[in-house]
Amino acid sequence: MQTPKLTSVILLATLFGCGTQPAASPQPISKKGQSTNSESNSASDGRKLAGKPSGKASPSSSDPTENTNANGAQPSGSSATATPNALALNPELAGPYSVKSYTDGLNDTAYSSAIIYYPNDLRRPLPSTTLSGGYTNTKEQMAWLASHLASHGFVVQVFTPTNPNSTDPHTWEIGHTGSVRKLKSESARAGSPIQGLVDPSRQGVMGFSMGGAGAILAVNSQAEAIRAAISLCPYQPQSLSAKVPMLFVTGTSDFVAVPANVEKAFSAARSDTSRALLSLNGLGHQNITSPGAFQRQLSRYLTTWYQIFLADQVDYKKFLNGAEADADKAQGGIATLNFIEI
Repeated sequence: MQTPKLTSVILLATLFGCGTQPAASPQPISKKGQSTNSESNSASDGRKLAGKPSGKASPSSSDPTENTNANGAQPSGSSATATPNALALNPELAGPYSVKSYTDGLNDTAYSSAIIYYPNDLRRPLPSTTLSGGYTNTKEQMAWLASHLASHGFVVQVFTPTNPNSTDPHTWEIGHTGSVRKLKSESARAGSPIQGLVDPSRQGVMGFSMGGAGAILAVNSQAEAIRAAISLCPYQPQSLSAKVPMLFVTGTSDFVAVPANVEKAFSAARSDTSRALLSLNGLGHQNITSPGAFQRQLSRYLTTWYQIFLADQVDYKKFLNGAEADADKAQGGIATLNFIEI
């Protein structure tokens, strides 16, 4: 029988060897009218993006910078009241809004550091979410996803937990609940770049691995009002006990957060809660921080979930159950797509 010390060593070795080593920090982006080299940026961390890449943004402390959309042109919807036709948008690609990010004023005891990404073209209350990596991960490793969601109209706070080397998912739970509170306080703070941009009735939590397990804990705790959640390859997840729509994501090649545990958490969720299980063929644990060819489908389904359950864009349901979902399944790559709507 393994001693507690040996078990801890095995756990640390498993998580550290799962491919969650730090990726390159996001490259600085240019102001409007200046060119950027998205291919060299993505190549710096070994990613090979599928299709058109999502727009990127990098943090600045006092002067937030802007981004262009996936086509390299200035995004549409530049007026404060412009709202794009949801049906015309492809959740796989960067959305119509330019993206800014900032770090000033985000210090909090709930986490080590944070960055907020937001759509620069909108000046009305928006849905928002927290986002975190997992064991050893920093906020920079989830920047690709934060920027993508912001380009689709979401305000995103990405955080590094107080101890990224912790093996206790409650460390990430605290980071998620603290980030939910910070998003609200930043929206209320005079002079904040996101003043007035966070709708407190439409907030979500999303995390990967330990962060995914922590997201479930944050939802279950009901310490903050959570409207929807996403758990990405959660490590040893608890069952979902709160009535909050949740998307569970796993991959057939994930040997760290094994699919059977994720599937069990999905099956054990409350029967009166909308939920979905997405399993991608060949997806490994490291593919959340370095998505490579999986970026297309991850962007598609994560954006879709939040469009439905945070942004109230019900037409996106076609990507989970309908012709669009069937077409994507026909392309291969989907091991399981099980959407249960309540």
